[in-house]
Amino acid sequence: MKSWKHLLTGALAMAILAGCGNDEPVGPDPVTPDEQQSLYMNVGVALPSARGTRSQTDSEGNSTGGTEVGKDYENTVKTLLLVLSRNDDKYVAHTLVTGLNTGNKTTITTTAAFKRTDVQKFYDADGKLPENRNKIHVYAFCNPTAELTQLFEGLNSSNDDGSWVNTACKVLEGTTSQHTEIWEPGSFLMSNAAIAEKTIPDTFQEWVVKYTSEASPFELSGKNNGGINNDGAIKVERSVARLDFKDGSPTQDRTYPIGIGEDEGTMKVELVRMALVNMSNEFYYLRRVSDDGLEADAVLCGQETDANYVVDTDAAFK
Repeated sequence: MKSWKHLLTGALAMAILAGCGNDEPVGPDPVTPDEQQSLYMNVGVALPSARGTRSQTDSEGNSTGGTEVGKDYENTVKTLLLVLSRNDDKYVAHTLVTGLNTGNKTTITTTAAFKRTDVQKFYDADGKLPENRNKIHVYAFCNPTAELTQLFEGLNSSNDDGSWVNTACKVLEGTTSQHTEIWEPGSFLMSNAAIAEKTIPDTFQEWVVKYTSEASPFELSGKNNGGINNDGAIKVERSVARLDFKDGSPTQDRTYPIGIGEDEGTMKVELVRMALVNMSNEFYYLRRVSDDGLEADAVLCGQETDANYVVDTDAAFK
């Protein structure tokens, strides 16, 4: 009987110890989260054109006006690269959303998963942000090149100086083609038409408590229950343009008569090939403008007007 009593007493002590252990807080650690855990953010992206503004076409798809009709495949988004940066454009985090099939929509909305550790590094050791650092920039690249996506794989908030915004895309055609997919139907490359500044929570703990589920993402393009209002989709523009040529020669053989008055028609010119003047095969993934077309005082994603120029990668040479 004494031995049974000792065993029961020992078992009771173990049960009490186990009960005390269950009083410890349960949930994700806000300081050292698991590398695989994610934070979820919802974002809206406004594509370049609205279907209602396109010109009318006839039954064969030809434009009946002076402007060629836009094609739905120009606005198709299959992959979306989202990049978060500080307001000085130093890298914070990124993610790639695949498997999209937006068709002919003018605005797309998707929920993206970001690495929790990347976002946490943006916060101080106490999990808080200094004053005025809760404003970030959000960049959206639709149908990005593999080169651009891979660029961010090696970046983190401690080794980036913000120079990634100057990355250029070089297109080569021929036996060694490169980046020609950026104008393939359904794969047009698009990027920010303007800087998208958004507000994020002041503490990392708020992310952990509210936004670790895909069912309740943080709104980068809408109003959050916590009071942060990020209303407004990220506007993007195409990095390339589709050019269509319509044969306007009198005999429909690309031959044009030259001459004025009595000399009209004395010479004929056949159009064999055409090319853009000052055409470049390299451009910045993020457009920038300046008053004289040079790098000095260029404004990243600034508005293009009749009084300024889009800065080329070899602007100084040109």
